Parts: sequence; structure tokens; C-alpha cells
Amino acid sequence: MMERLFPEEWNFGGAKRAEAAKKTAQIRRELLQTLEPEEKACLDRLHTAYIRESGLEIQDAYTQGFCDGMELMMEYYGRRKSL
Repeated sequence: MMERLFPEEWNFGGAKRAEAAKKTAQIRRELLQTLEPEEKACLDRLHTAYIRESGLEIQDAYTQGFCDGMELMMEYYGRRKSL
């Protein structure tokens, strides 16, 4: 169910996020040019961990918003039935 409600192809953040992602990628490329192989591996691990963490935050925020919306809808439905 969650997968149907949270498709990966959605572009959350739109153009502003895309621009920020370009800047982040450029900074990462510049930094990689100055690092030794061991340091590059560490930066890659940090980058992967950040992506994983961000994905979990987005999924949790969406889940919380969805549950809050359902709770509000059920409350409205309950009041409507009692009228």
C-alpha cells in the first residue's frame, strides 16, 4: 500500500531541490579531486548514509501526514454520521 501512495518517480521539492542537488553534486566532485583514496571512500560512505537517512525521513514524514489525514477524515465522517 505504501509503495502505491509514495511513488519514487515523484519529484519532491521540484526545481529548487534539483538546483540544490546540482550544487551539492558539484561540491562533492570538487572535494573528491582533493582527497586521497581512503578519504574518498569515507566521503562515499558518508554520501550513501546521508541518502539513506534522507529517504527514511521523507518516508516517515509522508506516513505521518497520511495517518493524520486519515484520522481527520474519520473524525469528520463520525461527526457527519451523528448529524
